[in-house]
Amino acid sequence: MKKKRVLIPVIIAVVAVIVCIIIFGSNGNENSNNTTSIEPSSNNNWVSPGKIFVENYVPGKGVMLEVQIHNGNPTPTEFSVGYRYPDQVAEGYSKPTGVSDWVQIGERFPVIEAHGTYTVPVWLHMPSTAKPPGNKWEFWIGVIDKSQTDTVITELAVRILVTMK
Repeated sequence: MKKKRVLIPVIIAVVAVIVCIIIFGSNGNENSNNTTSIEPSSNNNWVSPGKIFVENYVPGKGVMLEVQIHNGNPTPTEFSVGYRYPDQVAEGYSKPTGVSDWVQIGERFPVIEAHGTYTVPVWLHMPSTAKPPGNKWEFWIGVIDKSQTDTVITELAVRILVTMK
């Protein structure tokens, strides 16, 4: 009877190890990079960086930001670049109202060469007399490939997260 009591936990442990090997790989350790990493490709449109943090921002001061846009098309393509009210914001940040006038885009409709990358300057300048929309707020810079003709149009966005001083 004692052998059965020892044998059952051993069988359970062996089965658990086999399941772990099947799920996590041959070494029994969880693969820390089990998500698919998408590298920027010359054949896809992309923007960079995905997020820009503006910290200790003071009203009346100007900040220049840079947004890279990559044209993955095989021909020169026009893109639309503009202020975008966020669909959602990071935890602790608020959706701003009335701040679109504080954001200036260097070039709103750049034509980017085939498989080329172009940097668009973006300036944030809140007037010194303006009231911030919160201590932490977020807005987006939206980028649209104007050659899209499908029913669904893809918009890429760079998130700008502002923390007031």
